[in-house]
Amino acid sequence: MLGHYVSDEFFKKLEKNMISCCIRIIIFLLFLIPIFNPYNLFSMKKILHSLLVLCLMVSATDLIAQKVPAFYGTAAETNWFVSQAGKNVAVTAPAAIAGIKDYTIGNNADGSGDWGRAIDSSWFGINVVKAIDTLGNNPYTNASALNGKIALVFRGGGITFYQKALYAQQAGAVACVIVNNIPGGPIGMSSTGTVTITIPVIMISQADGNAINAQLAASQTVTMNISLWKTNVANDLALVNNGLSLFHATMIPQNQLTRNNSAPAYNYIPAAYVANFGNTTQTGVKLVSSLTFTPTNGQSNLIRKDSSVLLASFPTIDSIICPLAGEFSLPNTASTGVYQVDYTVKQNETDNLSNNNTGSTTLTVTDSIFSKGRYDLVKGEPIVGSGYAFGSSSDMSWGPMYYVANGGYAARKVQFTVSAGSTSPTLDALGTCEIYLMKWTDGSNSQPKDSVMETGELNMVGIATRSFTAADSNFKIYAANFINVDGSSRPFARLDSNSWYWVCTSLPTGFYLGVDGTTNYYVREYARTRVTPTTPYYEFFAPITNISQNNFGNDPTVVISMNPFDAIDVDSARFAQQKKGLVPAMPLHISKSIPTTSTETLQPIYSKLTTYPNPATNYIKVDFDLLAMADKVSVRLVDGLGRPVIKDVLTNTKSGSYTFNTEKLASGNYYVIINNGTGVAMQPVVIMK
Repeated sequence: MLGHYVSDEFFKKLEKNMISCCIRIIIFLLFLIPIFNPYNLFSMKKILHSLLVLCLMVSATDLIAQKVPAFYGTAAETNWFVSQAGKNVAVTAPAAIAGIKDYTIGNNADGSGDWGRAIDSSWFGINVVKAIDTLGNNPYTNASALNGKIALVFRGGGITFYQKALYAQQAGAVACVIVNNIPGGPIGMSSTGTVTITIPVIMISQADGNAINAQLAASQTVTMNISLWKTNVANDLALVNNGLSLFHATMIPQNQLTRNNSAPAYNYIPAAYVANFGNTTQTGVKLVSSLTFTPTNGQSNLIRKDSSVLLASFPTIDSIICPLAGEFSLPNTASTGVYQVDYTVKQNETDNLSNNNTGSTTLTVTDSIFSKGRYDLVKGEPIVGSGYAFGSSSDMSWGPMYYVANGGYAARKVQFTVSAGSTSPTLDALGTCEIYLMKWTDGSNSQPKDSVMETGELNMVGIATRSFTAADSNFKIYAANFINVDGSSRPFARLDSNSWYWVCTSLPTGFYLGVDGTTNYYVREYARTRVTPTTPYYEFFAPITNISQNNFGNDPTVVISMNPFDAIDVDSARFAQQKKGLVPAMPLHISKSIPTTSTETLQPIYSKLTTYPNPATNYIKVDFDLLAMADKVSVRLVDGLGRPVIKDVLTNTKSGSYTFNTEKLASGNYYVIINNGTGVAMQPVVIMK
């Protein structure tokens, strides 16, 4: 099982007796309606929502054959990026830095659970005091000043997150706010101590922490709220943090956005989650959105503007809505640039915290890069906020989904990061990491067309490998080139038009896959299913399974969870359990133009490579002579779908022989693949019985 991951079996249990259960509840409701206040629709909505959840929970006890998209599940409270929409961390004074801040909570990032106190209450207007530790790994020297205050602590110094939080707790602080020591957003925080931490432990960004510290250094009083739902002001209508609908990806190649009619997967669905965090009802609530495109080195152009009146009267405390305005195709673009949607929520009242009334989401049109997570174009690499791993003995197969509208282009390479966690600072124990390019055709291989990925619907068309040594460190950005495994003569993996591709890797237990940790696709997914409720177009961002690639062919009906993490309904609006979302940092680089076989060649890594006999029956022998000595050489035999059926690693090798035992393998087309860490060689072979 993955930490905070709902198993596939759960989603096979949702519907048997569902209809009868709902009918019974509806009949029961007919008797309940007169009992409760029939004129209070808001209260009745609460009753209906609660009973519906109860109905789902009851129905989930029985197995069914029908499979449904995984985002229709229920959720647990514990999670890495805790996020029922109304949990806020905000600076309330001084006004220059006031506002709701992005944050994460303490979590081991491996499924072992959260640590520190949950935001299960509210702390309003608490003074912030910088914790001082001049002696290194020792209790803070200004412990008395921290009593009853929020301790501001800076990450680093070789002191664990847990130890920093423990010293704050021992000093009597009501919460510990840790400031990240690198640019970007806050990250997950691990715990290694035994004493229970009973105060909230929160990380904020370096920028937010430095702003607070600057005010404290100037002898200004800084106060914060750590609150459950309310921000403790009269009027505070807000766009919920990470509650804006996203595009299909954060980056899409320009050659995929040149059709007369945009592919449905690329359509934009304007949607935003709006909440009343204030103490009073808000009136005349209105949402405005505008879409612009700014060409690279060009002027911004307004494409469309949408506006809708949401509610004449918007109650306080727990009222959340998700306004939808349909979906629309993105205009064709002949250049790179940035699409941006800006949102503004307005009301008749003067908002006391207006800095959370606006928000934006962007799509960068690149020359050749798909990316679900954030990407640093200056550095040429994905932005990695943290990592995630399975918490059990199963391998993890996980990665992003990309839709290719225009085919013929080559899948060149994938970037990724991995980590051995606390077990090792290097990755040599991982050996060879394999990244797979899987084409998903819903309804293929005699499977139903149901918007649910099954292993039998996958066809591997490319594979990329990276062999690790003791010189490779955790969370360094690595790149691996794709080679073709679909049986054609071309060396590159070609992408087909109007097709979904899953870029995934299988990691063994204990190894962490790097994730963005900021981008949240739940809003888009939830909105898309509501645009055309009779025939919804489902979309998914990062399928995950605890089945290794080696076993994909054992049962073609095995379901892969299309949405890896659960969500929760709050007043009929769906929120990700992760505050920010966990998106594998695995951008896909494709060719800028459609290549031809004649111009594409693999870089040779050998002076000799022979496979015999061919056709083979009981064995295949491989003789090779590499151009250079390699610490590790991966040798693999993969089947016609690209699934590894035999694999091994040779150490300190330049030349030699290797024999694959094929006695138990079925007849068919196979491929011998050799990887020396810097390049790949492949030869087709046939097994004939």
